[in-house]
Amino acid sequence: MSPDKICYMAYQCNIRLIIFSFTGNEQKPKKSLELFSFGRFKIGLSTALREQTIQNLGSLFEYPGALMDEIRNAKNSALLMTMHMEERGQIQPADISPLLTALKDLRLHGVASDVEDQFNEHLRITDIPIDEEGAPDQGTRRKGGHSEAGNVVKFEGDHNLIFQNCDVQLTGGAPHDLSVLPGVVQSQHPALLEGKMAAFIEELKETCHTLYDKIQPIPYIKEKLYSVDKVFIEVGIEHCDSRGSWKTLSSYRGIFSVAKANSRIQVIEGDPGYGKSTLALQLVYDWCNEVSDSPFCKPDILIFLNLRQLGGITSVIDAIEQFLLPRDSSVKRLDVEQLLNNRDIRILVIFDAYDEYPDQDIEDNFVTQILEEKMLRHVDVLLTTRSSCIPPACGSRTGRIRITGFDEGAREQYVRKAVTGDDEEVQRILEQLNTNPILRDICQAPLFSVMYAHVAHEEEEFHNVRSVTGFFEYMIDCFHSHAQNKVSGGKREQLQMFADNHRKLDKLAFDSLTGAHQQLLWDKKVLIKKFGAEFYRLYTDIGILVEEEVIKRSRGAKRAQSIQYQTEVHFYHKLFCEWFAACHLAKRVTSFQALFRDFCKRVNPYDLQFVYRFACGIHPAAAKRIIKLVQKKPDGDKFAVLCALEQEENTEDVLSTLRDLVSRDVYIRENDTRLLQRTTVQLLELASQKEVMYNRNDQSLCFIGTSGLMDVSKQKTTLRSI
Repeated sequence: MSPDKICYMAYQCNIRLIIFSFTGNEQKPKKSLELFSFGRFKIGLSTALREQTIQNLGSLFEYPGALMDEIRNAKNSALLMTMHMEERGQIQPADISPLLTALKDLRLHGVASDVEDQFNEHLRITDIPIDEEGAPDQGTRRKGGHSEAGNVVKFEGDHNLIFQNCDVQLTGGAPHDLSVLPGVVQSQHPALLEGKMAAFIEELKETCHTLYDKIQPIPYIKEKLYSVDKVFIEVGIEHCDSRGSWKTLSSYRGIFSVAKANSRIQVIEGDPGYGKSTLALQLVYDWCNEVSDSPFCKPDILIFLNLRQLGGITSVIDAIEQFLLPRDSSVKRLDVEQLLNNRDIRILVIFDAYDEYPDQDIEDNFVTQILEEKMLRHVDVLLTTRSSCIPPACGSRTGRIRITGFDEGAREQYVRKAVTGDDEEVQRILEQLNTNPILRDICQAPLFSVMYAHVAHEEEEFHNVRSVTGFFEYMIDCFHSHAQNKVSGGKREQLQMFADNHRKLDKLAFDSLTGAHQQLLWDKKVLIKKFGAEFYRLYTDIGILVEEEVIKRSRGAKRAQSIQYQTEVHFYHKLFCEWFAACHLAKRVTSFQALFRDFCKRVNPYDLQFVYRFACGIHPAAAKRIIKLVQKKPDGDKFAVLCALEQEENTEDVLSTLRDLVSRDVYIRENDTRLLQRTTVQLLELASQKEVMYNRNDQSLCFIGTSGLMDVSKQKTTLRSI
């Protein structure tokens, strides 16, 4: 049997080998070790080569079309590609520079780095001194059978391999006889597998507990942290049925019950601030605490990954190692891989905040691979994202769930559950909300409703806001006032200066949202250097910027040596990032026309709607230019009015834009986003209130859909508040 096949089985069985000798083979022991180590590297390389990467490498290396067809149709195309690269000298036991150059030419720098790490490990293994009998030199041994070079020189794990037609000496392991390939037998005792899974689950739950147990409804109130179950309220939720119609769900616990046939993947979508991440954390809570009446307690393993954190991460195993396992984890990397690939284990992976995923535009990222069912096909997947950012990889078989926000009952339930139990105070907060129609509509978004409830509880009179911009500006003023009330004199003046002047933060936010790849995480040291320590301290103290400590692991080094802690910083919510980006945009619209035109070409208003809306509310001169350009986009006329509504003092511009809208046919489509549907209804209500006249005799209002806004079965159209 070939060295490659033995190494392949060693890789699959989570073991490392030292080959002492071959029966009937006159190779020197050192050469045998090199062959087996390089074979192990090739197997690792094959796991890193995705379908598109193989095609691109074949083109770059000018492989014949017939050969590429053979590779493409092979059962294991990546392994066959690896063998052909070796035959053509693109990878050799001592040099893989042609492959690394090609990967970098294809801009696959992450893959190139991983491959180089694996190759360096191969070089370290072959550098172990070998004595005359073919065993590792005694001078390199340590207690326990490990070499000083940092490479395992004994069989580790709970397996035993039986190789036919060769004489291989291994140490450790327990014998099991389950045939896998001709000439190879391997298995793992069920009790050992169960023990590994139990350890893995325990460590996952410990990490998840730290995520769902520190919910902070108001950024600056850091002394009050809540478990998610103490603040979670059922939001309005719908599912898309087989005919493409949206139907109401009574509870989030029905998500799996309405899943499409043969669909493992569900997308939970919603507008900004509608509680997608909070819902995801509630699902994690249900699993960790084995909530009996929740279907989310049923998976054996639940993996929760915040996609905002996963820029540059090239595999789900790397993500789990870096963000979910503790520094002193007893679970090995290959244990995790073995558990994830076990089809007898029920696994749910939750990818949170796809709209914040930095690598979403990178071809063949591992998230796309999973969504396209090119890997982990047996695993259930839930993915949360904004409605405007559904992954292209989600096809017709993907189930879709839509969050529709808080109604009056949900708002009252939240106030009683998380703010105050005093009936009079509850009524005061709700009445103050209900007497302001604009504020009431804003608070349909749970994020805004939660912030309003807590601030209104602290403030005797809540500011009379008339736009989303006014609401957000008032909230940020409250954050700064909270910090300034704790100090006096010169310190207070300094804090006020930082509150008024945040140009560097504005530019950072703008660049992070509009660059080639969205970046929503920064190293703490980088930000302190950019802003200065005092400015940075203020914005973290009031909670607009949030620190989190993460583990960074470098592949290819010893586990203990590869682990480092790093403090990363992000905005409390992406909407805060959009606010500061809007501040930057608003100041530059009038003086930097090229910058604004480029921004409008690259950024869909519905992807970053609040950047546009906030900018219009912040700077009236900017609003005119923004509205003019927005109107040229599909459905831009409605969005333009939404932007115009942010100008609290400029009612004539609002009416002018509104007249232009109602001079044409108005459509409300069932497959429009909730934002677009709600916006259209608001505009019609406003047109009625302002008595804006229709200018055409053939004017019509058309509803397209079979549910929600239109009841076809009763031959009538019902316009209702949404």
